[in-house]
Amino acid sequence: MTSFAPRRPKISVLVPVLEPREELAVVHRETVAEIEKLGIDYEFLYLVGPESKPALPTIRELHRADPVRVRVIEVGHSVGGAAMLSAGTVEAEGEILLTLPSCYEVEPEAIGALYAAIQEGADLAFARRGPREGGHGRLQSRIFNKLVAWAAGTDFTDITTDTRAIRREVLQEVPLYGDFHRYLPALAERVGFHVREVAAREHPRAAASPYRLADYLWRGLDLVSIFFLSRFTRHPLRLFGSIGAAFAAVGGLILVVVSLQRLFFGQALADRPILVLSALLFGVGVQVLTIGLLGELVLFFHARSIRDYRISGVYEAPVPALPRDSDTQEAPGPRKD
Repeated sequence: MTSFAPRRPKISVLVPVLEPREELAVVHRETVAEIEKLGIDYEFLYLVGPESKPALPTIRELHRADPVRVRVIEVGHSVGGAAMLSAGTVEAEGEILLTLPSCYEVEPEAIGALYAAIQEGADLAFARRGPREGGHGRLQSRIFNKLVAWAAGTDFTDITTDTRAIRREVLQEVPLYGDFHRYLPALAERVGFHVREVAAREHPRAAASPYRLADYLWRGLDLVSIFFLSRFTRHPLRLFGSIGAAFAAVGGLILVVVSLQRLFFGQALADRPILVLSALLFGVGVQVLTIGLLGELVLFFHARSIRDYRISGVYEAPVPALPRDSDTQEAPGPRKD
């Protein structure tokens, strides 16, 4: 009898190319050498947007050198990294997805450690870069990672790294949009996936990306979004209600004091800016509180269609086997002539 060897597990390497990088070909060769040490089948998917068109000649050369394992996916219009990862997940064939940046970030041997973490039961494993040398850009990164961890309520120290190994179902179940791919470990842990942070050495040629003025604004808004999604998705009234109640209480208290001064001390209400301030605070507080109430109403009427959890396993008693027909039939009696 002929025996067939089981099909080896397969890794799909997703590389969103958000901007042209000179070291892209070198990073590709180093990554291939490391994956081949694992003895598993693999494929590369390079996701290219309009901003990274100058990198297409290099990527097409990689495809011509290995057309079976290297595929190129061009996105027709400008999209973020989250949309690119979503497109790559649809096109990828592997059950384990390895996301990598198109530039130097960590030493290639981190790939083996991330793959081992997945084999040991993790749903998502990401690299924790270290030791990181000083510098203004890296100091900003450390501070931002601490703020993200606080907002998400996690203990992760390098959540924004791009080097990750992910089971396919994570990207299928965790909604990604905008720049939320940066915070995928926190979002996956919130849903119920097992997330591990794996120590990795930072690549000696890795360079910190400079932050533009607009980046500070976008990252600040991302922090607000992560804070809200991690803590108040199911209870929006707790956030908006507390803020609205505080504003309304301060405004109402000032209105009471001003009214008592007018009634008992005869102080005029005209030309008193504090009266306008108190009315403004009270009105804003009531509006913010109303937003929270509307959010609670939306959740109440759509609660059955909203699922913010994940079932990782079901343990049930085995179903007893039904008796066969032959077991229930009576034995034939003696023949009567």
